[in-house]
Amino acid sequence: MKKVILFVVILIGVLLLWYGESRKFICLNNGTCITVWKTFGNTCYIIPGKYYGITSPSVDHIRTTNTTLIDLYFSKSLPNTVIYRSTDSAVVKNAHPEVLVFADYISDMNRYQDLLFEDAGRQKLKEDADLIFIDIHDSHSVDKHKNRLW
Repeated sequence: MKKVILFVVILIGVLLLWYGESRKFICLNNGTCITVWKTFGNTCYIIPGKYYGITSPSVDHIRTTNTTLIDLYFSKSLPNTVIYRSTDSAVVKNAHPEVLVFADYISDMNRYQDLLFEDAGRQKLKEDADLIFIDIHDSHSVDKHKNRLW
């Protein structure tokens, strides 16, 4: 009887951990990947590349809520930089301040609009720019061509 109870407790714990700690890898056709890690406590980490760690990341990342909508822009004009625009507040950790990995679109909108968009209405992305739109709450993401990534 004790073994059955122990098994049920472990099974419930694994299911809670699996549900509360969901992690998705979103990759574009060019090989660029982002990890979206939804954790307990309404915290979500967005990390460049594929992150397999089990503790809060010490690498470059964005920390936001599990209900955020976020756009991630990539441009060949800014290699190794992800420009983001978020509906909620976001805390950015750039592990090496001299190398800007995450840049806030709103903080320097004119510069980033010129790098990312072609037309005056700022609706069409340049050919060398990519986009990942992420709806963290609904676990949904699309690229600049509206192809579902997650």
